[in-house]
Amino acid sequence: MTQDGAVKQYLSFGFLPDTRLASAYLHELFDDTPRSESVDASKLLIEIVEESTAGASDVAIPLSGGRDSRALLGAALEIFPARHIHCITSGSAGSVDVEGARAVCRTAGVPHRIVDPDTLAWDLNALTNDMKLRIAGKAGIPPIDGMHIFSALAALIPPEMPVLSGYLGIVAVGKHLGGIEEEGHDTVVTRFLKQNRGVIEDRDPSAFTDFLHSHERLRQCWPGLTSFDLLDFGFRQRLRIRSSVTGSFARPIRVFEDRRWIGHWFSRPLGERVDFRKYDELLAVAFPLVFGRLRLGWRIRRWRSRLRGRGAYRGDPRRNPSMAAALKDACRAFDGRALGLEQSATVAFERLMSEPSLEAFRAVRWFATAELVARVQETRSLD
Repeated sequence: MTQDGAVKQYLSFGFLPDTRLASAYLHELFDDTPRSESVDASKLLIEIVEESTAGASDVAIPLSGGRDSRALLGAALEIFPARHIHCITSGSAGSVDVEGARAVCRTAGVPHRIVDPDTLAWDLNALTNDMKLRIAGKAGIPPIDGMHIFSALAALIPPEMPVLSGYLGIVAVGKHLGGIEEEGHDTVVTRFLKQNRGVIEDRDPSAFTDFLHSHERLRQCWPGLTSFDLLDFGFRQRLRIRSSVTGSFARPIRVFEDRRWIGHWFSRPLGERVDFRKYDELLAVAFPLVFGRLRLGWRIRRWRSRLRGRGAYRGDPRRNPSMAAALKDACRAFDGRALGLEQSATVAFERLMSEPSLEAFRAVRWFATAELVARVQETRSLD
């Protein structure tokens, strides 16, 4: 694939649609013989965490206010003394993740560090080198902001310390599905592309439709596995999210990739797999210390945080001059490539600085990441 072709594909989907990597990943998680795990899910989670951290005296957890990382903290507290569990959170004061993690860590009595993304220095050369390593290792392409933030978290964790990642957690119980009815391939592909769009709208869906057809047998073997899962796991999770949230750590433990966990959820009918209320109740009963009722004050701050839109970004370029300069330089450099796109990266950046919104941030994120991809492609062609 040409350099321009790779960049345009990334800007179309937010990942490079490598069907071979996507297929290999699905077969790592699933095979033709589903294994049903009838044990209690919380006990299974504790068992997986204990086995994957055997021999370690301490463990780190990138903690947010969400279910997955809190579930890992609850499981870790069953295995490690609280003082040997090191939680770390990225976010600005008042954001959902920071306030939720702070409250949980205070209750659990575990050490907690906060990394404010607005205080981090950005270096495009360092980010390009990081991206080069990930592309060379076929790890997937993380968004520039995710790669930067998780690299900053990783820098605070000793390389020998295992890091429990919440990657894939809520996906197993179908949070991404939006419903439990199976759909035809064309409808599934349309919905998947709608949820995974970059800045180029004219996209060919045929590769994804063919992918579903070629993996239909795999889906039929697992009662809880949907066609949408095949696309989401194979492409979005494997080729974007996995690298973003786990690729920076020296010793990542992807607990929810464990085949026992996969077997527990996907071997059952879809209606039993997708039951958020039951899942929440299970976690609250198993780990009451971290899933107890939130104090009213924090709930109010959480609501205000959402109202203001804070916590939606991994850093605010209006508050971080280093971030603003890096994103501006990346957008200008990208426009200089003259790829014939309708949208301008520089205009997107200016819009973000004058009228910030999640949509504006995403556009800048895609353009800046695409510039890193282009730089890596250039260095690889020179090598």
